[in-house]
Amino acid sequence: MGKNTSHNPTYEIMKGKEGDLEDIVKLWVEIIEWHATIDPNFKLDIEGKENFTTMLRNAFNDLSQVVYVAKEEDTLIGFLYGYIKNLSGFFMHRIVAHSFSN
Repeated sequence: MGKNTSHNPTYEIMKGKEGDLEDIVKLWVEIIEWHATIDPNFKLDIEGKENFTTMLRNAFNDLSQVVYVAKEEDTLIGFLYGYIKNLSGFFMHRIVAHSFSN
């Protein structure tokens, strides 16, 4: 009888750090480029990658933003970015949260 060679993937979810930035942006660009094949509104602006990178870099040091990553061994396989912001004058409770994940 042969060995069981099935792969049981294991992954870890952890708080993201600046060292993950390059891999997160690379994965995000892949996701956006795939979306653009379905909907041209997802085509990246000429400064889109740079703007996303700056936003994430700032998120690592801002308590109103979070970045989490999923890794299989040392390979980034997913991420979540979210933030909370105050809305001015629309609602009684003026805080809203948003998230972006793959």
